[in-house]
Amino acid sequence: MNLKKNIVLVTGGSSGIGKAIVTEFLKQTTHKIIFCGKNEDTVNEAITEFSTIKADEYFQGIALDLTQENNVQKLIDFCLPFGHIHILVNNAGIFTSNTIQALSKSNLQNMLNLNVLGCIELTNAILPDMILNKSGHIINICSVASKDILSNCSAYQISKFAQYGWAKCLREELKSTPIKVTNILPGATFTKAWTGIDINPERILSPEDIAKLVVVCTQLSKQAVVEEIILRPQQGDL
Repeated sequence: MNLKKNIVLVTGGSSGIGKAIVTEFLKQTTHKIIFCGKNEDTVNEAITEFSTIKADEYFQGIALDLTQENNVQKLIDFCLPFGHIHILVNNAGIFTSNTIQALSKSNLQNMLNLNVLGCIELTNAILPDMILNKSGHIINICSVASKDILSNCSAYQISKFAQYGWAKCLREELKSTPIKVTNILPGATFTKAWTGIDINPERILSPEDIAKLVVVCTQLSKQAVVEEIILRPQQGDL
């Protein structure tokens, strides 16, 4: 078995939903998993946790900020020695709360840089190799905010609408190729973003819920693709 031929790349994989996705892939597959995160300490902590699931040869982590110049290429270069990126999970993202009237240009730009432009740049860098190898799956972690209007999160809302629009275009343009595109739109999910907020974890989604769906979407036959999944708490959105 040659683990170097199939790589799963997960952005924002050192915490929250991304960490749960890496964990689920390690449990369910024999792919090589590569993940990135912004904070070096958090990445190292995740590596320690992942080593309790599988041997170190099955995964690699790197700390970098995808919004910084040349870091997308650094991530690609980091992956190259391990082989072909077969699955890309665009998960990295940030959230801030603000109203339209309080929305600043810098706040919106920061949100767009990671939630939209970062995943576009990374996907465009990887796509040529996927097309050359005639295989690949791009999974975009969007949000119910990509479709529904939420209160007091204007910058996030705008960025998620933009990400979703790009992802829909990507799916349309790649229909004639073997490259699959799946968009997952989760509702409120219990991550560190809820720190300090009085919320029952059972009232909203768990990162593991989303991770399980991501892995299942990659296990279908080559002629089948899950285009979109909307996942909400049983009692509905908050």
